[in-house]
Amino acid sequence: AWASREARQRLVDRLAENIQAFNAGTPKNVVSL
Repeated sequence: AWASREARQRLVDRLAENIQAFNAGTPKNVVSL
């Protein structure tokens, strides 16, 4: 299942990393709209 606990945890971890990088002024995995 895509929503396994491990999959959700990876999603949360990646989100936290992206937020920290953005706050540090070095955003990564940026999607241009």
